[in-house]
Amino acid sequence: MSYNKKAYITILGRSVWAMVNTYYAVMRESDHRPDEIYIYTERSFSEGAEKGSKALEVINEAYDNRAEIEIAVVNDVDFEAAGKQLMEKINGLGEQGYDVSLDITPGRKPLVVGALLPARDTKLEHVFYLEISDLDDADHPYMQIPMAKQKLWDFTEVLG
Repeated sequence: MSYNKKAYITILGRSVWAMVNTYYAVMRESDHRPDEIYIYTERSFSEGAEKGSKALEVINEAYDNRAEIEIAVVNDVDFEAAGKQLMEKINGLGEQGYDVSLDITPGRKPLVVGALLPARDTKLEHVFYLEISDLDDADHPYMQIPMAKQKLWDFTEVLG
């Protein structure tokens, strides 16, 4: 277990619930407690980032976690620029001694690809993905979705 400061980067797409529920699952099912949270979103989904930020604050309060939250807006479907911006953030945090985790659940494909391709050579502490087997419940709070329908993946563990 690392004792470095921790950063959590999430990529918000169409669904604020996907971002909020994944963070809730991370807090409930892992020992990951970030010191800083970065929400990256495309311009067309930026309205949801503020609402999502407030929800993450509520979850942090419930887990007595005091993470600072920052929102970064990138241009729509500009995965090259977004990937560069995300990579600079990941590398910068790494250089400052942070353990960095990435949540890819809520992101649209161009932004997720833009984050993962340059990050393939970077040591990420976690790459989280919350799988929900039945999307009928996907737009509900985490604890209202049956646990049997959810699985929190950490691809850093799966891929070794």
